[in-house]
Amino acid sequence: GVLSGLLGTGGAVRVTFLQVFGLDRDSFIATNASLALMADLVRIPVYLSTGIVNPHREDFLLIPLLVVIAYAGTLLGRRIAAGIPQDRFRHVVLGALLLAGFSFIFRG
Repeated sequence: GVLSGLLGTGGAVRVTFLQVFGLDRDSFIATNASLALMADLVRIPVYLSTGIVNPHREDFLLIPLLVVIAYAGTLLGRRIAAGIPQDRFRHVVLGALLLAGFSFIFRG
């Protein structure tokens, strides 16, 4: 969590740590989604209490929409991952991490 906050990204850091455990595809996806949900459940009250999201403005109305989008993204990702053979899944994830790393280095 601390590294995610310092680096400004949670997904890439979380995936890097999850790779160490050698989880199978479905366990990897479920663990990653669960950790993201827990982080978001902590983040939303912090945003509300610090005024980043104003509960009296339209910002607050975006939260349910974002929850639905996050859930749909998880389902879509799961469907895409189901088409990747288990023995190649780790390589696909590592390739995506490599691309994310290049993106972090070269983004302007």
